[in-house]
Amino acid sequence: MEEIGSKKEGWLFILPWPAEAVGGVNRVVLELCRVMNSDGKFCPYILVLDWKAETPVVNVKENYIEIRYRMYTPSSNAKDFLRFLSKLPTTLKTLSSMMREKNIKVVNPHYPGLSSLNFVFLRLLPQPFSFFISFHGTDLKEVGKASVANRLFWKLLSKSVDKIVACSEGLLGKVNDLFPLAKNKSLYIHNGVSPDFIDNVSYQGAASLVGASKGVILSVGTFEYNKGQDVLIRALPAVLENFPEYKLVLLGRTTDYLKSLRALIEELKIIKSVMIFENVSPDKMSSFYKEADIYVSPSRDESFGIVILEAGAIGVPVVATKTMGAVEIIKDKSDGMLVNIDDVPSLSASINTLLKDDSLSKKYSKALQQKVINHFTWEASLSNYINLHE
Repeated sequence: MEEIGSKKEGWLFILPWPAEAVGGVNRVVLELCRVMNSDGKFCPYILVLDWKAETPVVNVKENYIEIRYRMYTPSSNAKDFLRFLSKLPTTLKTLSSMMREKNIKVVNPHYPGLSSLNFVFLRLLPQPFSFFISFHGTDLKEVGKASVANRLFWKLLSKSVDKIVACSEGLLGKVNDLFPLAKNKSLYIHNGVSPDFIDNVSYQGAASLVGASKGVILSVGTFEYNKGQDVLIRALPAVLENFPEYKLVLLGRTTDYLKSLRALIEELKIIKSVMIFENVSPDKMSSFYKEADIYVSPSRDESFGIVILEAGAIGVPVVATKTMGAVEIIKDKSDGMLVNIDDVPSLSASINTLLKDDSLSKKYSKALQQKVINHFTWEASLSNYINLHE
């Protein structure tokens, strides 16, 4: 895309890391940018917090314009706080100039941090803009663990923004617990799924990697304790008793936790039945879903669950644990199956039920697919965001 500058109003998303990094928050922002760029009402920008960029560095991307810039963060540490104050005049001057030049009318940090306070001070200048912060789960937990002093900074931020957005109704409840005085301006906006994801067949590697299996059980998520891959791995032997030729395919972002998962797989002697793929890019994901006979979300904690939407959109039957996100998508025994968190026997039984009963599996997958296509789109998500501004 070409930089449009003042010809359109700009929408400034903010991320604490590069947008190209693998992760759910990035996918949300990139999809909103894609739809926004296609819609044409706003020019999407992503401000990446980059410690090396003392002045803004602009790069034109396919669906957005990237701006890399260092923003200082106040904290309970006296040295850091004084540095924040000393750099604040320069930061405000830079941000003000950037906002005018790009005609930015909305500032929207995702996975927000206290660096967002720079925009609180920017609002003291005669330069109006809408200010929303969006929480996705882990970011809110970090707020809950903040020091007493930093909680005061968060309180200031929550008072100063126009809206606080959660990605699910369940997460909204936790937002309200942390920011009770901001309940009147807190709301939830569900994430969506992209038609491009459904139709993307550009990557054929998944078929060659897992297509030789007689059946595929798929699960996607960062390799970490909260995603519950260990629960699914423990549930697998009871499934293999009935379906010995099936493979469990795990996709996720690499972390140190993966070592313990590999150790568990070895301990259960199911190495030949498990395939692990690390750091698969989003453009290759759909091919793996299309190879799956069933999708399993074994999470212990899931604020929403884009992966459930993706499986549903492609027509894969879903078994999921009763996390706050899953229960807002799936109606048990209507368009999928829900089991209690950490319930290994129930997870095995539900997987076996769907693999044994093809008609039931098709019934659930068709119902979920229709629900996702009708109610969970990125266009709807973006429309809800734009309504906050308008």
